Amino acid sequence: MNVKFVPATKNFFSCSKDGLVKYWDGIKFENIQKLAAHHSEVWNLAISSTGEFLVSVSHDHSIRIWEETDDQVFIEEEREKEMDELYEKELLENLEGDNLYPTKNSAVNGEVEDENDDNKVEKVSKQTMETLKSGEKLMEALDTAIVDIEADEQYQKDSKAFKLKKISQAPIEPTKNPLLLALNISPEKHVLDTLTKIRAAQLDDALIVLPFSYSVKLLKFIKIWTNSSNIKCNLTNLSVICKTLFFIIENNSIS
Repeated sequence: MNVKFVPATKNFFSCSKDGLVKYWDGIKFENIQKLAAHHSEVWNLAISSTGEFLVSVSHDHSIRIWEETDDQVFIEEEREKEMDELYEKELLENLEGDNLYPTKNSAVNGEVEDENDDNKVEKVSKQTMETLKSGEKLMEALDTAIVDIEADEQYQKDSKAFKLKKISQAPIEPTKNPLLLALNISPEKHVLDTLTKIRAAQLDDALIVLPFSYSVKLLKFIKIWTNSSNIKCNLTNLSVICKTLFFIIENNSIS
């Protein structure tokens, strides 16, 4: 509905009926960033002479001020966010379209369904999103922890080789991941904490979204949790560990 160029640049902002303010590369005509805050169509834009801030007005009677920051915007990350949002939207639409629960106007066995059916669908949709997020958090924890585990294993291997004079140069002790340093926990504890935070009712669904490579990584940590030096301190979580192990084996038996 309106376009404003950033002073002394080829880039510009646009607003439209979809309620978004979009930032564009005027040369490549590529969308750099989407600014979402309005709840209705955006009517007009105004930009400062320096381009440091932008003002937008909307049909929802709101005025938004957008200020430039020092944070860098990576187009690849913005595209990934859009793909994630699109995937979540399609997932919810498919879930509702599957008609898991009959609508309140339909009849089953001659009886009209309860008016709470819409709430049931909404509840299932919410649980599905929570399950996906749990699976993603577990994969992130595995990615973070496996690097430290493998680096430490290589360090131990090289140290033994150096002591036996199989290699001439002493190995350098690997640096721990900054996140694990900040949390002051070991890599295996980080993964276990992430796993045990998943609700029992959602554990199977969170594990089933794991690709085979992540299941292999998780098996490596299960081996660490249950070895002779760690099993005693992990007794309280043994049921979760066993359930995870059995599910991975059953789900990936063909692989």
